[in-house]
Order: sequence, then C-alpha cells, then structure tokens
Amino acid sequence: MAINNTQLPSLTIITSPQMRDNALRFIRNAIITNGINANPNTALTSDWGILAQAFANETSVPLNNCVIACDQLMPDTTSGIYLDRWLNI
Repeated sequence: MAINNTQLPSLTIITSPQMRDNALRFIRNAIITNGINANPNTALTSDWGILAQAFANETSVPLNNCVIACDQLMPDTTSGIYLDRWLNI
C-alpha cells in the first residue's frame, strides 16, 4: 500500500477585497441570469459596489477569526497554550 505524502489542505484567509469581488461577481451573474439587466453596473462606485464593500468589511473579521480559532483547536496546527491543552488530554 502506497503512502500519500501530500500536504493536508489548510483553511485560507479571505481578504476584504476578495470577498467584495466575489460578492460583486455573484450579484452581476444573478442580475444577468434572471434577465433583469444585460449589463448591470457593479463597479466599485456603484450602489452594488458600496454594499459589497460594506458586507466584506463586516464579515471578513469574524470569518478570519474562525480560521485562526480552527488552527488553535486542531492538534496538528496548534502551538503554545493551545498545544499544552492537547498534551494534557
């Protein structure tokens, strides 16, 4: 039986601009798919762009805190007092 030495996938931190761009892409595709507008204005200065930026600003911090917390709680990625906790179990 062969041993697979590939690295385990890790959680990635999504930046606020990446979240904003993902939201704008989703909004643009939804507007086009539903036939509302063939060429919607989803520029950064549009209402959609401002809303997407506000959404990204508010959700990026808690989402990234979840990634950090997961790293602290998993025995293969933790360190410091969190590793001590695992070693005491």
